[in-house]
Amino acid sequence: MHIKELIGKKYGFLTITGLAKHRERVLHVICKCECGISSSYILENIERGKIKSCGCMNDSNSPLFLKMFKEKLWGSIDKQGDCWIWKGGYRKSKYFSPWVNFKNKQYSPVRVFAKEMGEEVHGNWVFVRQCNTPRCVNPTHHAKVANNNVQKAIAKEIKCEYLRNQEL
Repeated sequence: MHIKELIGKKYGFLTITGLAKHRERVLHVICKCECGISSSYILENIERGKIKSCGCMNDSNSPLFLKMFKEKLWGSIDKQGDCWIWKGGYRKSKYFSPWVNFKNKQYSPVRVFAKEMGEEVHGNWVFVRQCNTPRCVNPTHHAKVANNNVQKAIAKEIKCEYLRNQEL
């Protein structure tokens, strides 16, 4: 393939923008990632799919990672009134909590949505669903409690914002 045909071609999140130097008979190309970083890569590794981004997709703080992650999360929700129905997977624990696997890590959609809504979320806090919709992941329908208060939240002794608003 001629180098002019390669320029502009997209592989994963990388777009080939030019030719780098030949090193030890290996063709290197300059690519620009969707996150904006440009770097040199071995063409063969890009074509075989060994390299799909500049590495930003492995960094959970990267804007591109967050964009792709949020697209996956929002694509797994069906909004029905106030409830957000989860269409994704569930952890096989005693609480059967929803989860999403992204880049070989597991995330709780309720935690992610709560963070997006500006709530402070610590590692020892658990979100317990309190509305009557079984697969709801709307954080306002969950009580945010410490691990030692989970049973009280399940018994609805600790009420979430949704239940408090229902009583008014």
